[in-house]
Amino acid sequence: MVFVLKGCRLQIYFSFFVLLSLCCVSAGMESSTQVFLGVLLHETAHLGAMLCLGVFPTRISVSGLGCHICLPREKNLSYLQNVFVSLSGPSANLFLAGVLWAVGKSGGPFFSVNLFLGVLHLLPIEPLDGGMALKALLCWKLEKRRAEFWALLTSIIFLFPLALLGFFILIYTKYNISLLVLCCYLTLYLFLGKTDLFL
Repeated sequence: MVFVLKGCRLQIYFSFFVLLSLCCVSAGMESSTQVFLGVLLHETAHLGAMLCLGVFPTRISVSGLGCHICLPREKNLSYLQNVFVSLSGPSANLFLAGVLWAVGKSGGPFFSVNLFLGVLHLLPIEPLDGGMALKALLCWKLEKRRAEFWALLTSIIFLFPLALLGFFILIYTKYNISLLVLCCYLTLYLFLGKTDLFL
């Protein structure tokens, strides 16, 4: 499905609907809706940060592997602006989780969804937002090749214990493979390419 809005091409791939259907079947409609709303808030915060900087995306691709936003080539963001855009998503999730906690709604699944999304995306692992922010900060301070090396090394260092945790969760629950699947995806992203996997 393709939509065009003010010069921005929004492309939604079939894999997104497959993932949405699988979530509804495995977790139920209510839980899937709360996850979808948490992700929608996350991505909307990224777009809002871009608009605050005066940049409107030219293409947004949504698939089962995530959301990929392309900016116009003539509107390159600075490294610090990239940090701002990257951290806006998890900040929005954590802010909402904080509001829910403050009003006594911390026992609900919507609180857990936003807390999980916020904390997960702050991890310094590419392509998570924390990893993208770290890479931008390193590029700001170091030569690009050195920055990319340290960003990759940091991602691997944090990814290894996360994969171990996913493995132990699978053994303990005997069915929950979600964290292990996420780790596999992040590993593929790191070593097989950083753009095409989104499509």
